[in-house]
Amino acid sequence: METNLDCILCLQRQAMQAVSYITDDEEVREHVLRNVMKKLLELKWSLKPIEMANEVHKVVRTTTKVKDPYEGVKKDSIS
Repeated sequence: METNLDCILCLQRQAMQAVSYITDDEEVREHVLRNVMKKLLELKWSLKPIEMANEVHKVVRTTTKVKDPYEGVKKDSIS
């Protein structure tokens, strides 16, 4: 699968969803989204979507200093 413009929007949405699992703080969410947008502008859009998603989620983890933004969701789904 090749990356198309819809993938870029979806990656932004994924980043917002991931950070929403971590915090309700709008400033943190905005900071993460801005960093994700910068990263998306730096990346070659010829990368595969999974490669881009990996980079986006790396930004979420490094910006928030949270190793696994989905940890709480995972625990909830097991319960």
